[in-house]
Parts: sequence; structure tokens; C-alpha cells
Amino acid sequence: GEGAGWINFIDSLFPFDINRIDIHSGRIAYKDFNASPDINLFIDNIDAHITNIRNTEEREIALPSDILITGNSIGEGALKLSGKMNVIRDTPDFDLDFSLKNAQLPAFNDYTNEFLALDFQSGTIGVFAELTAADGVIDGYVKPVATDIALVDVPDQDENPFNVVWESIASVFI
Repeated sequence: GEGAGWINFIDSLFPFDINRIDIHSGRIAYKDFNASPDINLFIDNIDAHITNIRNTEEREIALPSDILITGNSIGEGALKLSGKMNVIRDTPDFDLDFSLKNAQLPAFNDYTNEFLALDFQSGTIGVFAELTAADGVIDGYVKPVATDIALVDVPDQDENPFNVVWESIASVFI
């Protein structure tokens, strides 16, 4: 019910400890069938190892759960998420490091064309982040790094004059 909090709901469903979660060769995807063409962003070959997820509070240990997740993104990028967390709080606390390295930008063209009107001919992207949260306050950074970017030539790409102007402006800054 309203105001009960998600912790009480989880406690009522799972009155036991979860000591370990392992995922091998998993997949997570975002699909948008309303776009043209369909958008399919995914992470494949997910291996995850999460320990000490439980609904009992250990007061001596601020972040009792360890997390390590690896996988391959669309565009053959290497993904890694590692750190510690405490999910039994109403607002979870965590200390996480994230990296996505060497994802090929042309693989994201369906998404970038739909939402940004950009088509990449070549290039790679990496995203690096370190985030912490304590008592509902988040601190850290997210740093995207794109290299060797080339956009598809404007005359070959779109007849919409607004998209041509936008891609021309974006190519100056990319």
C-alpha cells in the first residue's frame, strides 16, 4: 500500500536471506518497435556475481553486498560494473564503478538516427563512471569518450533540410 515502502513488500515476499546470485550468458535488451527501423539496444554474454543480498541489516558493514557484472554491448563494447551496495535501505546506498569500452558507434545508428538525427560512419565510444550514494545523496561522475568519429555524408543520408542542418552543426562539434 501507499507509504509502506518497498522494503516491507520485499520482506513479506522473501523472509529469507539471498547469499548469492549468479547469472551466466545472460542478455538484457531495450527494444522500440515504434521507431523506423526498430531499435534494438542490448548487452549480451552477461556474467554477474552478486553476494550478500539479504533482508537482514548488518549494522557493522555499511555496504554488505558485492557486485560484479560483465558483458558485451551492441557494437562489441566491453561492459563492466563492480562495487558494493546496500539494497535493504529505503533508498539504497552504493559505491559503483562502471565502464563501457570500445563500442562501435555505427551499431547505435538506429537509436541515434531516431532521437538525434545522426548516422555514424565510424568511431568508438566509451563511458566511464564512478558513483556513490549515501543517505539519498549521489556523488560521482559519468564521462563519455568518443574517438575517431565520422558521420555519414549529409547528401547520402537525409532529404529533410532540418536534419541536414542539424547533422552539419553536430559534425562540427563531434
